[in-house]
Amino acid sequence: MSALVIDETTTAAITPLSADSEILSDETVIRDLVANLSADELVVSRPWSNTLTGSAGVVSNFTTQTDGVRTCRLFQTTRHSFDGVALFNGRVCRRPDGGWDLVSLDRASG
Repeated sequence: MSALVIDETTTAAITPLSADSEILSDETVIRDLVANLSADELVVSRPWSNTLTGSAGVVSNFTTQTDGVRTCRLFQTTRHSFDGVALFNGRVCRRPDGGWDLVSLDRASG
């Protein structure tokens, strides 16, 4: 019999996020940050980070628009992640129930 023994003890596995769920998770963090800013806070850039994905960035260049009866906030954000740094243009709009939806978050071209 060998002195080397395989330890068959298992521990909780860490399941990595898929690329799609990672982006969705970042989108949720960004949406919540932009939605929770007061009108006075929309003049200053705001950092964000996501502990689930390790991504981070800075949201800036806020503009408020009225789209029919709903209020929308347009913004730009950087996203620093394992695959590099990218710039995105985003838009969140208030729902009739008072919540906010991320309507778009598109990678800026150029």
